[in-house]
Formats: sequence, structure tokens, C-alpha cells
Amino acid sequence: MGRRSLSRAVGLAVCALLAVGCGKSYMDLPPMQFYSLLTSNKKVHVVDVRSPQEYADEHIKGALNLPVADTAAFWASVDSLSHKTPFAVYCRSGVRSARAAQMLSERGYMVYNLKGGIEAWKRRRLPLGGTQAPAPSADTTRPRWLQGQLEDVYLEDIDK
Repeated sequence: MGRRSLSRAVGLAVCALLAVGCGKSYMDLPPMQFYSLLTSNKKVHVVDVRSPQEYADEHIKGALNLPVADTAAFWASVDSLSHKTPFAVYCRSGVRSARAAQMLSERGYMVYNLKGGIEAWKRRRLPLGGTQAPAPSADTTRPRWLQGQLEDVYLEDIDK
């Protein structure tokens, strides 16, 4: 086991101990640890518990959309997945996913919750999938009258 893998394993173990000590039966992971979990070789169900519209706007690549607001559909979908594979859940700010994580862990699932939700994920500039490309006229970095005017200007031209 390499030094990096060992430190990752120790980090997850510490999180597990802290979660048990706080009376929670799931683990809250900050964005970088959540990302490490998703990019490790470990198999995990990544679940976005937000609404379908929120999911369509942006989501973590590879995530399933299982809205926790529709409890019956949520459980039907969960029951169709492998019970041996841990769940990594998230929402916008971490509140809905904490509720889902508690529900899942009470049924015996191993669950990791993204602390701070996708908002914390985005603050760390971690990769997303499914984001809608802005409309061409949505360039807010330049005044409207200047949009599209500087595409062919290079720094070499300015220095002359």
C-alpha cells in the first residue's frame, strides 16, 4: 500500500470514528475527501438526491438522480441497486443528503455524505457533468457592445 493510499485510508477511518462518536451512522466527507473516494478504485453508488431539474442543471459526473423528496420512488430505486456497494450522496447544501444518508444508514447501508453539498464541491472547483452551456449572448465578462469583438486580438498585437 502506497503512502498516498495509506493516508487516504487513515483519513477515512478517522472520519468513521468521528461519525460514530457524534451518534451518526454515516460519514460526512469534505469535498476533497469525497472526490478522493469517487476517484479511487473503490466501487460506490454516487447519488444526487436533488430534484430532476436541479440534477439537469448540474451534477457530479456519473451520479444517479434519486430525489429523496419522493420517498417511495427513492426506496424503489435504492432497492434495485447492490446492497453491498456503499453510497456517496449529495444535494445542494448537504441538508437533504444528510437526511438521505441517515435513512440509508438506518437500513444498514454504508453511506458517505458530501459535507456542504454540490455548492462546497463547486467552491473547490471540482469537476461537474451535465452543466448547461451558457447561451452565446451570456458573456458577462465584457460589456454587451464589446462581445465577440476581441476574439482575434492576441497579446503580440497589443505589444506592437
